[in-house]
Amino acid sequence: MRVTGLIFFILAVLVSSEALAFYEHAGDKGSFKARLAVDLSSGFAAYPGPREFYPEQTQGVNSLVLRILGDAAWEDRARLELNAYQLTGTRQQRALNQNASDEPYRYLRMRRIFSDTEDYEALAGLDQASLKLYADPFEIAVGRQPIGLANNFIFTPNDLFYPFGATAVDREFRPGVDSLRLNLKTGALSGLSIISVMGYDRDERPDWDRSAALVSGVANLSGTAVSFLGGKADGRHLAGLGLSAEALGLGWRLEGNYSRPTTYTQDPYVQISLGFDKRWASSLHLVVEYYYHENGRRDPEDYLSRLSDPLLIMDPYFGRHYLGLTLMGEASPLFTVETVAIVNLDDGSAVFGPAVIYNAADEIEFILSAELPYGKRTDVGLTGPDIGSEYGLYPRIFNLLGRIYF
Repeated sequence: MRVTGLIFFILAVLVSSEALAFYEHAGDKGSFKARLAVDLSSGFAAYPGPREFYPEQTQGVNSLVLRILGDAAWEDRARLELNAYQLTGTRQQRALNQNASDEPYRYLRMRRIFSDTEDYEALAGLDQASLKLYADPFEIAVGRQPIGLANNFIFTPNDLFYPFGATAVDREFRPGVDSLRLNLKTGALSGLSIISVMGYDRDERPDWDRSAALVSGVANLSGTAVSFLGGKADGRHLAGLGLSAEALGLGWRLEGNYSRPTTYTQDPYVQISLGFDKRWASSLHLVVEYYYHENGRRDPEDYLSRLSDPLLIMDPYFGRHYLGLTLMGEASPLFTVETVAIVNLDDGSAVFGPAVIYNAADEIEFILSAELPYGKRTDVGLTGPDIGSEYGLYPRIFNLLGRIYF
């Protein structure tokens, strides 16, 4: 798989010239465009001990993803979007019992596994198949679609459906959820949305307890963007708020929510992220954020309960207090350099995510990235695992991704 995929990718790069879809049609009333995206990724992971957590000490990590992207529009009244993929790649190790998570069933990732061995997996999936209807000032979107609700850059507690990780460099494609979304535009910078998302049980049947029903909105008040979010999602009722403003030459942001679990056997909790960012004329961009994650754990000994949380992919933080920093800028017109640092202020561990992005052409890019954790490692004694720190559980990962569009 690695050799064939690499040869194919190199040939595609050599013969590619300008950014054109492999099929495109534009008529008087409608248009259609189809594109192919090819991702080839190769990397290396070094896992921390003990072996009870990760049986293998090191692992090569490789994948080839073929993705078909379709976009059809009829006048200004309707739009159909498609994002389907086929993946062949290495199955990565997961710490402890993360595989017991019911995440694939919560919002039904809609993927079919063709081959699943201890080392490799091959599957086909659907990230988006949605229809949008426009009747100003209304917009209706129905079907499988990505939903982003973030206001901040690093820590995004209000982003409820497959948020990007804080150290993620590649944010081109996001998994979708089965949803119905009604948007009402009330002004140039304001609007209201009603969002329903279908949840599923382990038998892939619709389940109200795992479904989401939300109302969100945004308004501009004297130069401050104010957003709100309320409803039910992820086994909780929540009310959220976001603020974004410019002052003292900085961009100031706040995002957070108050949540009460629907079972009422757990205490309510608050998640809130606040920070600032600064942009320079040289393209340098600095982001600093603090995150209070009340549903996390104070003591590393309690992290095991977070590892078994079925919603870990939606809320990946173990502790309660975090500090994040992102610094990025253009080293040249073709190269972008960035680094992310996330610090768990409770246990002193951290993870660093340096990356270099090379834009070789309009539709060709390469991303060289790493995840470098720092923190006290875990030991296993007679009474069980003694968790040293959150990021002490993380593997060191080095990865090269190449992507080309046709």
